Amino acid sequence: MFTRYTGIQVAPSDGTTGAVILGMGVLLIGINGYVDHKAGLKVDPASAADRQVIEAFFSKFDIDTLDLFIEHGKSMYTYVPAIYYYYGIQEFVESAHFHLNDLELKGEVEGLYAGLNKALSQGEYFHECSNEKLQKFDSKRDIYRYPDAKEAHENFRSGVYDAEAHLKKLNQLVKAKFPGFDTGATSSMAIARRSRYESHTLGD
Repeated sequence: MFTRYTGIQVAPSDGTTGAVILGMGVLLIGINGYVDHKAGLKVDPASAADRQVIEAFFSKFDIDTLDLFIEHGKSMYTYVPAIYYYYGIQEFVESAHFHLNDLELKGEVEGLYAGLNKALSQGEYFHECSNEKLQKFDSKRDIYRYPDAKEAHENFRSGVYDAEAHLKKLNQLVKAKFPGFDTGATSSMAIARRSRYESHTLGD
């Protein structure tokens, strides 16, 4: 075919030349496929920005502490250490700099904050226990006699369950959208920040 279309006479081949050319062609196809694949793996700027925001958000709280808050909350106890992290979450979400391109992620972050806010806004109905880390809903505020106590009781309970649902969904989304995301590392950052805060406060 080469001779036919170019008019150039080539020496007869035993097939080795063709095999080499074929091999080189296959190699080039493989290289092109690899390059195209790498190009497809380029990070989307919006996704990269969202990951930074999510990392900053998760570094505001310790997941284990929120889990304990939810666990105790189902029995109408407030787990006091969670309050510190709640204020960090509140400050972050209400900041003018808070922005997520992914609306599903944004909805779960805001839903978690709303659930915690709903539950922890009922503080006047709780009193201290022998365990300094816990506060229990005041049994003297009879929810069957006092409408305000009943409303506070229901708001706290529903806020706890809302927070649980949004935290669970948020964790699922983050693991799916950002492979390798380390919630252990972000929790450690939050715990360290809290320790510095408490040391500074006690020092004062």
